[in-house]
Amino acid sequence: MAHYSGKNLKVYFISTANDLSGTARAVDITETAPAPAAIETTHKDDTARQIIPGLSGAPETNMTLQVLEDSTWAAMLSTLTLNTSGNVMVLPRGATHGYEQILITLAVLHERKVAIPYDNAVLLDTTWNSKSTVARSTWSSATTTF
Repeated sequence: MAHYSGKNLKVYFISTANDLSGTARAVDITETAPAPAAIETTHKDDTARQIIPGLSGAPETNMTLQVLEDSTWAAMLSTLTLNTSGNVMVLPRGATHGYEQILITLAVLHERKVAIPYDNAVLLDTTWNSKSTVARSTWSSATTTF
C-alpha cells in the first residue's frame, strides 16, 4: 500500500474542465456491489433446503469531496446544479506523470452540504454517485485532456 499525504490532491470535473480540489480537505471513494441474492429451489421431495446463488448486484461508486468554504471554490461548486453528471478524475498525489489516476465515469452530483460551526472552518461537502466501478490508471499529461 502506498503511503502519501493528500496535500497534492487534485479533483477535476472533466465535463466542464473544473478543478474541484481548491481547498480540498478529503475525498472518500466507496465502491460497492450487493451480494448475490440466494434463490431457494427447494421442492416437496427434497429432504434438505436447496439454495442457488442469484445474480450479483450492479456495481456502484460513491464519492464525497470536502473542501474548505471560501468565495472562489464555493462559487465554482455552487454553479454545478444538483443532478449534474459527468466524469470525475481524482489524482490522489497530484497531476504528476506516472502517479495514480482514478476516473469515475458518469458521476452525478447528488448532494451539497455546508457546515457552519460556531468557531471553526466552514466546510462544503459534495456527494457524487456513479452506477459503475472506478477505472484506475496512471496519469499522463500527454494523454489527459480537459
